[in-house]
Amino acid sequence: MAITRRHLLQGTGAVAGAAVLSAALAPRIGPRRRAWATGRVPTIIIIIADDMRFDFRTVLTNLGGGWIDCVNAAIETPLCGPGRAGIIRGTYSSRTGVTSNTSTANMADTDTIATRIKGAGYRTALVGKYLNEFPWKKGRTYVPPGWDVWNAAGSTGWKPGSTHTTDYVFDLAVAQVRTTPPGTPLFLYIAPQAPHLPANPPARFASAPVTLPPIPPSFNEADVSDKPPPNNTAKPLTAAQIAQVDTDRLLIGRSLLGVNERIGSLLSALSDTGRLAGSAIFFTSDNGYLLGEHRQFKKGVPYEEPSRIPFMVRWPGVAGRTELGVVSSIDLSATVCVLAGATPPSTDGVDLSPLFDAGTSVRDAAYIESPGSTWHAVRTKQFKYAEYTTGGRELYDLAIDPFEMVNRAADPAYTSTRAVLAAQLAALKP
Repeated sequence: MAITRRHLLQGTGAVAGAAVLSAALAPRIGPRRRAWATGRVPTIIIIIADDMRFDFRTVLTNLGGGWIDCVNAAIETPLCGPGRAGIIRGTYSSRTGVTSNTSTANMADTDTIATRIKGAGYRTALVGKYLNEFPWKKGRTYVPPGWDVWNAAGSTGWKPGSTHTTDYVFDLAVAQVRTTPPGTPLFLYIAPQAPHLPANPPARFASAPVTLPPIPPSFNEADVSDKPPPNNTAKPLTAAQIAQVDTDRLLIGRSLLGVNERIGSLLSALSDTGRLAGSAIFFTSDNGYLLGEHRQFKKGVPYEEPSRIPFMVRWPGVAGRTELGVVSSIDLSATVCVLAGATPPSTDGVDLSPLFDAGTSVRDAAYIESPGSTWHAVRTKQFKYAEYTTGGRELYDLAIDPFEMVNRAADPAYTSTRAVLAAQLAALKP
């Protein structure tokens, strides 16, 4: 049955209907093997930006034509450490044990996308940021299992010197593409530190013109009283804060110009080595960031700016398009493992191959949880619903309110919708 707005908003039988619709809406979990003629994709690349918001993806012109732009993608936990651990392990932060940026040592790095893909015969390489606090207490020479080439920030080999870190990371990545023998399948994980604040553009882009996304109407929101505590106590922004946002937005945009340029270098290297046509490339971020929206400067909250992430894919043999299907960050692990002919480290994620191949949705909702589990949320194409452990509730109709200005959790017209989403959230919680 196709779930429509009419079904979601009908007012009678809300609770009973919620149970039925929740089952219909539940994501179809479990990876499906992709039947490539060669048995596996010869080159798989993940590029993960740092604190990059969804709306700033427009700066990346090298992610224009030929890429699938997934516009309904959510990070499982909108914070660097938990978000990255969820991608690497393919599961929820409440299961990885990485619930903050200071608990990353809890992740079981003996079973990750790296160990699984290496076991399938790939050469594996990581360059750039791994996890916050790395290398923990294991020393700078420590290399997590599964990586043939390891040059992570904090490790012995990390020596950018006077080279800008964006250039340094992509130079290392391009070198891996050019030196890996043609017959060797390659898995490459590229993690620049851009555009994390304080953003630092390469010198050549320090004064460059850049077209920024518009400031959303939720910036310095006039009335936040409809939001649950503590989000309803945020003070209006000061003139100094507003001026700082203008500066930060410009630096973020110019920082991403460097990433954009170097993605072009990577694509050129793939083309020169005959790998481009057989490459699956994923560009995403570990979370976004509130830059004054709803009067806040933070991540770790369920609003779109921290939790909605860029998720662009260059898929072999498929033309670029805008994709409306719902995507979760934990699906990345399942997808790349299946592409490599490996079994994913977790069954929480969904293989997105049918979505990229033919636009066949493989999940109807993404589960999002807070660092430390103080709130839990579910996001569909149309709705965002969050429950706080303090009792607060938020419901936004993203189709008519994409900037989450009006909380409809107590709106009688959305009673049935809230019941459906609450039931689905309960079913998705790990």
